[in-house]
Amino acid sequence: MKFKLSERGQITGVGELVALLVLIGIGAMVLYSVTGALTVEENSYADNAIRNVEEKGSTVFNLLTILAIVFVAALIIGVVVSAIGRAGAGGGAPGPMPA
Repeated sequence: MKFKLSERGQITGVGELVALLVLIGIGAMVLYSVTGALTVEENSYADNAIRNVEEKGSTVFNLLTILAIVFVAALIIGVVVSAIGRAGAGGGAPGPMPA
């Protein structure tokens, strides 16, 4: 199956989106499994540090989810723009020949 150049780019964008979502999920699982496996005293410096890391990780993963949504929007806009470009490129009478 042959793809045009723009279709190849769109398929690559979908693959990158899937990879981004998988990496976000794996990163969250690793972060929370590592911090959950640490055993420290309650209200110690280490306990506070672990809580801070989990809070910052939660913020980062929320922002990465927003990044994925923005990436999907960019991909959709790219598909729409390329479809409009293809629809407008093929019609009409040819213009005058240059002298």
